Amino acid sequence: MALSRLEQLETELVSIRNDNNAQYRPISLKNLDQFPQWRSVSPEVRRGVELASLVFPFRTNAYVIDHLIDWSKVPADPVFQLSFVHGDMLVDEDRELLDQLVSSGADNAA
Repeated sequence: MALSRLEQLETELVSIRNDNNAQYRPISLKNLDQFPQWRSVSPEVRRGVELASLVFPFRTNAYVIDHLIDWSKVPADPVFQLSFVHGDMLVDEDRELLDQLVSSGADNAA
């Protein structure tokens, strides 16, 4: 008998919980590049996340990235939209100003 998607996810979650090596690893923009799924996202979406994360901090985890997001549907995937900040959260003028500041290196100033 075939398992439903929910049953499959529950099985995976139990497996992860039972794995002694499984640890919660918070993922933010600083370490997101280590995931190949993220590198497959369009540059426009990636830039929007980068800019919005300067205003709206976010954190997710490897389970969400590896199992819950359908990366072929990003940015429309609902779990992606709930888990990641995105450029549309910013007013156009603010997004443009942040883009100019980041491009000029102002984000590195103390």
